Amino acid sequence: MNNENMATYVMNCKDRYGNYGIIGFCVVDVRIPVIADLMFSCRVQSKRVEHAFLTFLINKLVKEYNKDIQALYRKTERNAQSGKVFDDFMFEMIEEKDGISRLLFEKDKEILNDNLISIHEITN
Repeated sequence: MNNENMATYVMNCKDRYGNYGIIGFCVVDVRIPVIADLMFSCRVQSKRVEHAFLTFLINKLVKEYNKDIQALYRKTERNAQSGKVFDDFMFEMIEEKDGISRLLFEKDKEILNDNLISIHEITN
């Protein structure tokens, strides 16, 4: 967390039914930028939270760095359903090595936003 080349995000989630607490984290290597780690709790998966977060993150990274965004993804049986979010955003596979896919979102591409969920950034 003290590495200036890495941006870290911890996600909390609440809705009208209650507070889910900490539901995920993300680590971005801002030099490229590449989403190196992205994890969501099963409590919120398939509830569009991952879509809202990626909308927020891609907008933020493109605005700050004006570069294409990459993501690293290791597809497993357990994460295949949640990994479909990259397909929904039309990330393109640019490389696969040792079971890890390197995906690309071009900075000029339209960013998916269904406006179902609001993201509020709190910085320390």
